[in-house]
Parts: sequence; structure tokens; C-alpha cells
Amino acid sequence: MVYGRTPFGHIPNLAKLTAILDPNHRIDYPPAEHLPQSLISTLKWCLTYNARSRPSVRELLSVRHLQPAQAPLPDSLLQRLRQHVTPEEYSLLQRAQI
Repeated sequence: MVYGRTPFGHIPNLAKLTAILDPNHRIDYPPAEHLPQSLISTLKWCLTYNARSRPSVRELLSVRHLQPAQAPLPDSLLQRLRQHVTPEEYSLLQRAQI
């Protein structure tokens, strides 16, 4: 959860369904200094309304940010994530590699 919530998490139930079904609904991708623009671009690609325009698993596996871990997550990112995850999830994140 890059932004600490799902793409439609801020919208109440019935309005959420309407937004999901609306091809003109625009998902907000606010700038985030802890995120590379290429990762945000990948998110946009995955959340494209037209399912045929979304990436395949094979395409996603070629995305650098979805490659096997290489280094620990930065402390600044861990601190931002801490409030959005359970203690067990946080422990996993502390051991995660990027």
C-alpha cells in the first residue's frame, strides 16, 4: 500500500462502486518523495480502467521495482509504513529487501 490506503479506500461504499465502474473516474496519485516515479507509473499501469490495457504478469515481472529484493527498505519508508501495518507485518518489512 504505497499511499497507505487502497485506490478507492477514501470513497464510501455505494459511491465506491460507482467510481470503480466509471471509466471517467480518475485515481489520484499524489507525489511522494519516497517513491520513484517509475513505481507510480507502474501503479497507474496496473489500475488502468480497460483490463486489456493492463500489464500481464510477464510484463510486471520485468518491472525493476517488482524484482527480487536487493537491499533493506529505507528507514524513512519503514517509518511511513509503520502506522499502516500490524506489528507482524512491520517486522516482515524490517527484514524485507528492495
